[in-house]
Amino acid sequence: MTVETPLSNHLRTGLPSGRHPERTQSTPAVLRLTHTQPNGSIAPFTFHVLPSPVTSFAPSKSFTLLCRLTPAADKLRTVLQYARTLLFVVVFLIGIAAPSAAQGPRSLTVASYNVCNLFDTINDPGIRDMVFDSTTYRAKTKALARVIGELSPDLLALCEVENDDVLQSLALTLPLDTLPLRSVHYDSPDSRGIDVALLYRSDRLQPVESEPLPAPDGYATRDVLRAEFIVRGTEHRLVFYVLHLPSRRGGYSEANRMRELIAAQVGARVAAEEPGKQVVVLGDLNANPDSRLIRRHLASLQCLTAAPFRQGQGSYAWRDTWQMYDHILVNAACTPIGAARVFVRDWMLTREGRFRGYPDRTISDHLPVYVRLMF
Repeated sequence: MTVETPLSNHLRTGLPSGRHPERTQSTPAVLRLTHTQPNGSIAPFTFHVLPSPVTSFAPSKSFTLLCRLTPAADKLRTVLQYARTLLFVVVFLIGIAAPSAAQGPRSLTVASYNVCNLFDTINDPGIRDMVFDSTTYRAKTKALARVIGELSPDLLALCEVENDDVLQSLALTLPLDTLPLRSVHYDSPDSRGIDVALLYRSDRLQPVESEPLPAPDGYATRDVLRAEFIVRGTEHRLVFYVLHLPSRRGGYSEANRMRELIAAQVGARVAAEEPGKQVVVLGDLNANPDSRLIRRHLASLQCLTAAPFRQGQGSYAWRDTWQMYDHILVNAACTPIGAARVFVRDWMLTREGRFRGYPDRTISDHLPVYVRLMF
């Protein structure tokens, strides 16, 4: 049931206290009301009002006026009783439709976003990190915070963040600074110093455990992040795997082989999870939903980004074609509300020039994807 307006608080039930003489005849009164429906038709309502038990005293002249008013008073009492009953039903249905805070959220918005080189202003020795000047860093952080604030996720998987400091800086930027955001992050051996991470609302999710999963064969890339949460106010457990699979930048053959190995590793870990746990795989797979990588290694999961990709949508533009590299996949225990969606606003896109309509690279060259999960 959907209630469009709040209940009025001006209804008053019951009548002033005091007795009145009863009618000498015990015949029921009849109250007829009409209600005009939205289509203009008149719907009649008929109420039969039973009289109260006859009192022991006889009517006298002094009670003549009250006796004449008795039918009207009975009708008014019936109307007020009807209003009180209707109010009770409405409040009861609202209580069913709107869960209390103790029950926990009925749904969660889960999202994935490659924020494209979110580096700080410090040059770290030993890695090939980018170094932003303070003006560029503040502008990028402010723009990303605006995106995330309008997206309003309960949990957000992030790709290409340098360290926990940039996550804290992001969480303290308007409009995110008023939210109870917490992060999960581990440093990985990636040569560029970029990692994956999670931002989550601590008032809706309670962390249980987390760990980094290194790539096979000691390959220097970002680790996979596994994190488990309990939905606050419920017993539901959610397990998240955050991936950013190697791109073709390090050589197509080796990167492709490693993508396959990491995807197979994650697929095996997901299959070994305790039955009943809800598992979500998020991140930048550097592959489209129809790729062999997803079909071979993540086939047990439902790819929620497949439907928008078939409709020509994507999270990353390459050679004037939209690619869906950012993904949300869920196991059978999850109940998503429809397919994933690409989050985009006009101000997130390049407005002019050769790359008009592409994601604005001063924010990120990717667009976030998101979905709502029911509980």
